[in-house]
Amino acid sequence: MNAVRSLVGAWLVLDFFGESRRSRSPGSTLTTTIFTQSFLALVLAALLFPETPPTAFAAAALCFSTLLDSVAGLGETATTARARADAVLLHTSPVAAWQRVAARCLHGSFRLVLCTVGMALPPGILLAMLTGDAWAVARHLVAACACSALAGAAFTVVVQVAARLRGPDAAALLSGTLRALALGVGLMAFALGIRHLDEGIGAMPFPAWVVENLPMLWAARAVVAPAANLDAVVLLAATGMALLLLLRLVGDAESARGRRRSSKGLADRLEALLAADPVTRGLANFTGVMLWRNPGFRSRALPLFGVPAAMVLLGLRGATDAERELFLAVALQFPAVYLPFLVALLPRGEQPEAAWVFAQGPDTTLARVRQAAHIALCVRVLLPLHTLALAAMLVGGVDPWFALPLSLTSLGTAAVLARFQARALQHVPFTQPTEGAAPTEMGSLLLGALVLLGFACAWVLALPPAVRWIFALQLPATAVLQLRARA
Repeated sequence: MNAVRSLVGAWLVLDFFGESRRSRSPGSTLTTTIFTQSFLALVLAALLFPETPPTAFAAAALCFSTLLDSVAGLGETATTARARADAVLLHTSPVAAWQRVAARCLHGSFRLVLCTVGMALPPGILLAMLTGDAWAVARHLVAACACSALAGAAFTVVVQVAARLRGPDAAALLSGTLRALALGVGLMAFALGIRHLDEGIGAMPFPAWVVENLPMLWAARAVVAPAANLDAVVLLAATGMALLLLLRLVGDAESARGRRRSSKGLADRLEALLAADPVTRGLANFTGVMLWRNPGFRSRALPLFGVPAAMVLLGLRGATDAERELFLAVALQFPAVYLPFLVALLPRGEQPEAAWVFAQGPDTTLARVRQAAHIALCVRVLLPLHTLALAAMLVGGVDPWFALPLSLTSLGTAAVLARFQARALQHVPFTQPTEGAAPTEMGSLLLGALVLLGFACAWVLALPPAVRWIFALQLPATAVLQLRARA
């Protein structure tokens, strides 16, 4: 067991102190994350205590801890590099197969239990006070670990299947996308369902069969009344065994075959059409491709858009047309609000040595770099986001004569602002080390966000439909002229 202990110890040191050692900062980033999540769980439990019935209270707490664990486990920045380093370590060491399996099981279990217990302990204590059963704390901790393990296994199966079918790049993109969807859908579900916890499953704004088949609800029933809900324990165990079998069948994502497509897509053609010269075209194509392939940028940028996606879906459920229109107008400004964060993330990459490639080009000026970043952000980020938002509004029954000008205005506003935000770039994107990122000035960001939200409110409340169309046509046209301008 010495080899197993050595592997587990090395991996735990990386979990706790890997990021802080790379950034030369004191403390442990994992410890900070655990305390932050525990505090959020305490706030949620305090809001529900003591009016919520025990089963509903336990189900809400389990859903919250499972959601946070799932979001934290998906799209991690260092997953690819860590997997490669582990493969080199394990395949060059005199370690037996059973020792590798035992080390991975112990390490994964320890980290899962450590992170989950931090979130589940405050709600577990309040649940014990609510039920008058001290053993409810232990049952709640076990149930939280089980639900987090099931969610993590389910996401792992999906990502590994994608890795085998489409290659590791597509799997990494899917992982980050699932992270954004989990965050957005989870927030929307909490916002809609938390008000009906004390009214029963029939009052929930979701299909009853969806709520009844949630593993978190099965676990909550087993926590509150274990003797009367042995079938829930059996269902959880059966689900876990099925996921373990699927994990064994799909195998390890490291052995997945990568695939590449050489054909150009619509985004490539748009970038080539907008770039005014070959150098800008090449820089824009490189930046656009790396926006989705760079794991650090992807894992940090994609979750940002889970919140506006949830806001758009919530806005579609507005009580009146006026409230819904105002809510949607505000939600569509969030991509523009997030632009400074995206630009601040652009220079950092996992392969900073790529900078020498661009250093050999005499025409790679800073002006062309900024113009290329502007094109890539508009084509690869802003245009798809607003297209999806427009489709969601049309499917959700929003008046097309309101949805179309709102979408065009929001897209044009974000594209125009992206040109000014790109001026903050001082290097070619994804060519600088990940350590030592420059801090973002929060004061100016808050002011810009307030201006954008105020513009959205004025657009809905003060402008007649004819004037709205002026903004809807003028702003995108201005953005296209800026994108086509020579650097």
